[in-house]
Amino acid sequence: MRKNLLLSLFLFVATLANAQWTKVNVPHDDLSLWYDVEVPNEKSVWASEWVSLDGGASFSYTNKFIRTANAGNSWKYGEVQAPAGYAISSLHPIDADTCYAAMYNGSAGIGGGIFKTTDAGVSWTQLGAGTLFNANSFPDFVYFWNPKKGIAMGDGNGPGDPYLEIYTTNDYGATWTRVPRANLPPTQDVPIGITNSYYVSGKRIWMYVYEGTTSSQFIYRSDDKGLHWNAYPLNMPTTVQDFAFTDELNGVAIGIDAQVPYLYRTADGGETWDGPVSYSGPLMGGFITAVPGTSMLVSTNAVNYGPTGSSFSRDLGNTWVALDRSTTNLHSDVNFFNKHVGWSGQFRLASTQRGGMYKWADSVPLVSGLVTVNSDAMIAQLTGSQSLRLYPNPVKNVLHVDGLNSVAATTISIVNNAGKTVQKITTTASGYTLNVQALPAGSYYLLLESGKKITTLKFVK
Repeated sequence: MRKNLLLSLFLFVATLANAQWTKVNVPHDDLSLWYDVEVPNEKSVWASEWVSLDGGASFSYTNKFIRTANAGNSWKYGEVQAPAGYAISSLHPIDADTCYAAMYNGSAGIGGGIFKTTDAGVSWTQLGAGTLFNANSFPDFVYFWNPKKGIAMGDGNGPGDPYLEIYTTNDYGATWTRVPRANLPPTQDVPIGITNSYYVSGKRIWMYVYEGTTSSQFIYRSDDKGLHWNAYPLNMPTTVQDFAFTDELNGVAIGIDAQVPYLYRTADGGETWDGPVSYSGPLMGGFITAVPGTSMLVSTNAVNYGPTGSSFSRDLGNTWVALDRSTTNLHSDVNFFNKHVGWSGQFRLASTQRGGMYKWADSVPLVSGLVTVNSDAMIAQLTGSQSLRLYPNPVKNVLHVDGLNSVAATTISIVNNAGKTVQKITTTASGYTLNVQALPAGSYYLLLESGKKITTLKFVK
């Protein structure tokens, strides 16, 4: 054992097809997918169902849901008890037993309400009937920061000039108060939301809104749990498919143009957006989420035009790495409880087809715990290399890495603690020397990517 070889490694995903996802069999209809996948804790999952009537080009919302309380070993498949024609816009579970559903009247095109279950979906009760949304409403989503405090949002509705219906509650949904017009930004036309199109980080919540005939797109943001709102333009070439934030400042929005996914990015909480970002790798243009406790983004796609499957990025969308990518790995919505627990829906062609949900394989987590390495044997076990060395560490001017794959090219990236790539090269040599003299003092990661293998070493300047 060499005393000077003391390295801290993060093991990132080895991108073998389907290595990170396990198919789980759940009840489902023909030509259906699970749209709003919610993971309130390590054992529980709720999701709502979409059904296609034309083979996959377009989908219809339903009143059906599934729920598990034992990490997917068994599932309840049921319907929200609501008036005929009502369909689920959005689900928000508190735990395995309590869940809220925003629903709209699919028969009339408008109308709907918020429904709640406290017995795992056996029975549902409409909240605030007559005062929370009405026959002219279109509810888009419901969310709760904790069991008592929540928010519900719907399209613009009267009286007077229509404005967004946003309600808040502080008593488990028993009573609701509409956010006044004065607390919302001015609009040029009737504001319209998108079902389940919102994201939350701490007290901050964002939602996607566009304006009727003007087709102007905005990200609305509230810094006080929905009581006051500002609107920020989002000038993307097509309608936003989805968006996500890794923290209260950094986020991305995705769309698809001419069957090619594109990405815009913000570093100021959504006030300004840059793009399209010139990314590399297979970004999926359907759904996107951030993995809590990390800087990772995961994108998926099942039926939108463009690549299908799932992929991840650890640099806020600059680089994407495939998790599974084919015409048979059809991922719909994706959500993570933490870096070890995540779920994604699956598009199924027939009810006899196995599967229905993808479960994140905890045996190969997206980001492992920190491992201290103090022997060549441990390095070989973790990296597959018998001679991988990074020295000197700490480093002042010149950093050496030996034991690289000399058969295939290796991409070497230096990433700072903020997740920004500050230096990047590609080599086919078994060793490489990097000049790090210009780097500020601090901790960095050296990412080594060769074929489907990704290894990350930590060093100090």
